[in-house]
Amino acid sequence: MHPANRKKFLDGEGLQLMNLMIREKKQARQSALKVLNHATSGEEGIENCNKLVEMLGLRTIFPLFMRTPSKTKRKDTTPDEHEEHVCTILSSLLAACSENHRQRIIQKFVEHEHEKVDRAVELFLKYKEKVQRFELKKKRLSQEAGTSLDLDDPDRDYLDKLDNGLYTLQRLSLILIDVAVGVESARLREEKLFQMKLSNNRLDLMLGPIIQEYSDNLGEEAVHEQERVLLLLSKIEDFYK
Repeated sequence: MHPANRKKFLDGEGLQLMNLMIREKKQARQSALKVLNHATSGEEGIENCNKLVEMLGLRTIFPLFMRTPSKTKRKDTTPDEHEEHVCTILSSLLAACSENHRQRIIQKFVEHEHEKVDRAVELFLKYKEKVQRFELKKKRLSQEAGTSLDLDDPDRDYLDKLDNGLYTLQRLSLILIDVAVGVESARLREEKLFQMKLSNNRLDLMLGPIIQEYSDNLGEEAVHEQERVLLLLSKIEDFYK
């Protein structure tokens, strides 16, 4: 969405309309969710991010985060697309909102015995496995064709991984690390879940490589975002020194 159009979208109460469409479960609900995703992304989406929190949009977004519509009920989108949109919105809110609004979002992950942290880890594991399956399939196809993965175009390979789960996995990693840095109880909950599921409770090892790859592939114009994620990485690494 062009910056000028985002401003018009904000001034024209586009956020309120999209929020209403989602809450009333209209047929265009998933389209409205996609619009919210675009409206809140990037540095141009800062105003929209703060406005969404101010208008109690978290009450709309978090139920969608906690429960993915079944494929049989939705004809206009897939479950993975739904999860991508919701996770991207939450990641954008944590990145762009004022500190007061950020704390409101983070506290949502703490309430009800960290159920939203549990959900984030559940989705993280799903998309981590999806990316691993894609990489194994690509390796197998390369072996069958008698070619070497070393000859692949790194940029093309990265884009392919983004299309096969890495994009959503990155957003979930950013959410988890941001929440872990913000609240100790959330960090301990994440560590406990990773220990149970992957036999490793170190968040710097679970989330760090994914976020580092994300940072390495940011464009030159994304200086602020790169500084932000590297600071998060530094803070999470400090817990294990």
